[in-house]
Amino acid sequence: MTKTAVAKQLGVARSTLYYQSRLSIKDEQLRQDILNVLHLHSSYGHRRLAIALGINKKRAPRVMQLYGIKPYRRRGKKPKYTSSPRMVDAELPNLVKDYFPSQPNDVWASDFTYIPYDGKFIYTATIMDMYSREIVGWQVSNHHDTALVAATFFDALESHGRPRILHSDRGSEYLSQIYMELATNCGIEMSYSAKAHPWV
Repeated sequence: MTKTAVAKQLGVARSTLYYQSRLSIKDEQLRQDILNVLHLHSSYGHRRLAIALGINKKRAPRVMQLYGIKPYRRRGKKPKYTSSPRMVDAELPNLVKDYFPSQPNDVWASDFTYIPYDGKFIYTATIMDMYSREIVGWQVSNHHDTALVAATFFDALESHGRPRILHSDRGSEYLSQIYMELATNCGIEMSYSAKAHPWV
């Protein structure tokens, strides 16, 4: 069936079949503009796109939804750890389970955390006196390795003496031969939590 016949059957002018709304033309142009911006800034959402293109903040999400355009969503990366030689056959007792420290320097607990910064991670290792809840030693580094936890240990020793027990989880750095020997050579008893249970 020809367009003339279709127009006649619908009771409309033939030119109507060739009509394209001005809005759809503008939407198509905006779609291309959005894609051009996303090519340079793939994670821009509709608010930043509206600012970049100088358009009404409601137009960007409408056109994005119309054409199924979605910005790239960055997923946070998990940090990679540097492993250290372990004392594989060492016994790892938990000396602080159901135990309550009676005085300062009775039990120290070691741990670390990391902070995403500028696409990388900054690591902070700490040692807490479990009696006073005071942070007795800490260090910051771009790497989480035996050197970081050892430096934290020395920082605590220099300012607070030595504890009777040094507790930690079973992270590879805390199980390294170097770290364990540092503590035991100082006459400190090593204590470790159960695997996958930091305080058990």
